[in-house]
Amino acid sequence: MISIMPAVTAGTATATWSNPSDLDLATVEVYASQATGVKGAKLASMNANPEATQTAIITGLVSGVTNYLTFVTIDTSGNASLTTRQYPVTPF
Repeated sequence: MISIMPAVTAGTATATWSNPSDLDLATVEVYASQATGVKGAKLASMNANPEATQTAIITGLVSGVTNYLTFVTIDTSGNASLTTRQYPVTPF
């Protein structure tokens, strides 16, 4: 489950999620776009621990419009998840 809330600073949002249980999980990357169906630009990359809950402040979002965030997991071999789900957020 992923929870995303606009943060108090313009162009930012706070995201909280639970990592998958894959033992070879290495990284979580966050991408943003102002259009649905478009992966967009990478805004964040964080080291990840399997089954851990993580929280991050995502910066670089466009204020006042809906930004669609996509979360991609990367394993220790460099393989990326094939996610297409986007999470909308409209930062201040």
